[in-house]
Amino acid sequence: MTEGADEAILRHVLPNLIVIGAARCGTTSLHRYLNLHPQIFMSVEKELNFFIAERNWDRGLAWYQSQFPEPADVLGESSPGYSRHPTLGDVAERMASIVPDAKLIYLVRDPVKRTVSDYLFSRCVVGVDLPEAEVALADFDQSPQVVSSRYATQLDLYLAHYPLERIHVVDTADLRSKRVETLSRIFRFLGVDDAFESPQFTVEYNALDQDWLKKRARAFARVLDRTIGEQRARQIRASVPRSVQRPFVRQLQTPAVELAEPLRSRLTVCLKGEADRLRALTGQRFETWSV
Repeated sequence: MTEGADEAILRHVLPNLIVIGAARCGTTSLHRYLNLHPQIFMSVEKELNFFIAERNWDRGLAWYQSQFPEPADVLGESSPGYSRHPTLGDVAERMASIVPDAKLIYLVRDPVKRTVSDYLFSRCVVGVDLPEAEVALADFDQSPQVVSSRYATQLDLYLAHYPLERIHVVDTADLRSKRVETLSRIFRFLGVDDAFESPQFTVEYNALDQDWLKKRARAFARVLDRTIGEQRARQIRASVPRSVQRPFVRQLQTPAVELAEPLRSRLTVCLKGEADRLRALTGQRFETWSV
C-alpha cells in the first residue's frame, strides 16, 4: 500500500468535527449532547488535546485515530485548550494539517464572566497556584484566563485555515435557555438529523461555577446531617482523604471575585472590542453579554 493510501485511510477514521472551546462555556455538556445523537460518535475521553504540542501531539496520528473506534457520520472531539493561544499555540495550523475538512464548533459566553469563572475554576477547583486576580489577569496578551475570552482573536487563527461557513459559533446562553432549538441548528450544521431529541438534553454537566458548587456542597452536608446525625456525619467527612476534600473546601472558603478598578475597566474595554469584532464576523448579537 502506498504512503498516500495509508494517509487516506487514516483521514477516513479521523474526526470531522472539533469543538475548539472555549473553556468554562459548556463544552462538557455539548460533548455529551452530541454523543447522544445516533449519527454522531464523540471521543470517550473528552479532552484529547492532540493538537497541543505540550499535551498529546507527540503521541502521534495512530494514537489519535484510535480514539474514534466506532464508525459514524460524524466523529468528534472537544478540547477547550484549542482556543488558548498564545498560551497553547499553533493549534489551528496543526489541526488544518491533519483534518483540513473538519467542521468546528466554538462555544462562547459573556467574556468578562467567562474570565472570572476560568480564574476561579483554575485556582479553586483545579488547584493551580495563581496570584490574586489583579495580578493573574493583568497581562491581557498572556494570561490564559484572558486570552481565552478574546474570542475574535482566537477565531482569526482558525479563519486563516478554515472558511467561516465551516465554523459554527454558539452562545452558551442559547444552549442553556433554548437548548433543543440550539442543538437542532448544530445538527443541521453537521448534516445530521436535526429533529433528534433526547430526554437527557435536560441535564447540565460540569456546571462548576462558584455559587453552584457552594450550594451543592452545603445541600449535601445538610442531607448527610439529617440522614445519619451530625456527629456521625462529621466523622465521615473527617475520614474523607484531603485530596478529595480540597476542591470543595477551597470553593466554600473562597469569596466571590470582584475585580477592582482599574482592572475591570481595562478588561471590559479589551473584551468589548473583541466581542464587537465577533459580532461583525458572525452576525450574531450576543444580547445577554455585559460588553
